[in-house]
Amino acid sequence: RQIKCESYYWLGYISLIKEFDLELAKEYFDLVLETMRTSDFSKKTKQFLNEIKSYNKLLNEYESNDEDFNFDKNDKIPKPSNEFVKKNIEKDSLLFIIAEKLFFDFNQPEMAINKHKELINIYPSSNYVLRSDNIIKQLEGIEDFELINKIDTLKVLRDSAWNLFDYNKKKSIDLFLDIATRYDDYQSYYSLGIIYEDYLYQPDLCLKYYLESFNSTTDDSFRNVLKNKLLLLEESIKVRVDTIYQNENYVIGYDFLITEFNLDSSRIYFNKSDNIKQSKELEEIINRYTRDIKDLNVPALKDSLLNQGWQDNKFSRQELDSIFLDLANMSFWYFKNLELSKDYLDILISDSSIYSSSFSDLRNRINSSNFSIDSSNKKFNSYFSKSENYFNYYNSIKTSKDKHKEDLEKYNNLLDYISKNLHDNNELDTLNIEQIDIDNIRIINNGIPNINGNKMIPVDIDIKINNE
Repeated sequence: RQIKCESYYWLGYISLIKEFDLELAKEYFDLVLETMRTSDFSKKTKQFLNEIKSYNKLLNEYESNDEDFNFDKNDKIPKPSNEFVKKNIEKDSLLFIIAEKLFFDFNQPEMAINKHKELINIYPSSNYVLRSDNIIKQLEGIEDFELINKIDTLKVLRDSAWNLFDYNKKKSIDLFLDIATRYDDYQSYYSLGIIYEDYLYQPDLCLKYYLESFNSTTDDSFRNVLKNKLLLLEESIKVRVDTIYQNENYVIGYDFLITEFNLDSSRIYFNKSDNIKQSKELEEIINRYTRDIKDLNVPALKDSLLNQGWQDNKFSRQELDSIFLDLANMSFWYFKNLELSKDYLDILISDSSIYSSSFSDLRNRINSSNFSIDSSNKKFNSYFSKSENYFNYYNSIKTSKDKHKEDLEKYNNLLDYISKNLHDNNELDTLNIEQIDIDNIRIINNGIPNINGNKMIPVDIDIKINNE
């Protein structure tokens, strides 16, 4: 069985690579799997079958009939529908991928050249024309794939790896790795950094390949560009770590506020997380609350208000009612302290107050511990919306506690990696980080920074230090 399996494999290989007979190759490869489902040749066979399936799918898509026209009586020539235009725009891309697949997956340089020539002839306005022309010039006359090592093919290989990325990310990454390690190509290492930064979101690999790129290049202008990027990555990770710590401080401060009603402690932790909007607002609420309490002598006011003829030297009765109503609402909505809110309501004794209705509605809520909003009653909308926002943010952090813990460990490991692998290099420490505008860093998905204005460096131009 082992001998039969290997024999079928080589018959399939000959049919595919030497004769490019896909149907016959598929028949032999199917026989390999029928003979032995698990073997070294079965594994290779499955890869070839997947490539054949992928190639046929691309070819069928490219050769599909798109002759769907819409006629406009005002036009002298047929006007294609939007769908027709869309498909035709895609066809040049499909043809380019087919050509690349013929070369890299099936070792068919002549067929690949013919497809690139077909692209140039059929789609002369395509963005791929220049690239196809360059590839033809590089590959013209090459019959053996191994000869690729004898010519300057780095740019062709990199372009091909990026094109592979559109439909087979793993194969694209494998090709970039092969180029990078075989030729010690810093631009391929940089491309891998881009992939793991902007597409696959693995910060450890992103930093690893940027560092490989930095160490591989002798281009001083490129090193300066990449040096900035590495330090910006480090700074953005520090920002992310700080955000996680600030979220933790917000939770601690909120717990002090609603479970212990410890305003001083909660204010300390809200101050430590002042980059969070909710923390800032709650700290301002606490400050307003304590300021009002300080301005009022509540025990004395309780006795004085019993005297109908009494007047406060600082506030009118109406102003006092407004302040106590606000204190009651803050206590109820923001502090979740029902008893304290009820105490402030009890201070009002005048049924003629313009706030008596609001006092009564709030009292009913206290008695039923009702923190839900009533759309027909707009009196509490502002309090409710803020209170809900503070609690929801608190709850979202609590429910994501394990993830935040994992994130913190991951980011601290990255910072440790940077410290050990980057800052031992004196060149990396020469940039003044204070001069970098960190606010321009955009954090995406799991926090991998995508740095505006410093995206992928074009592989076919020399970068000058003063060139935008």
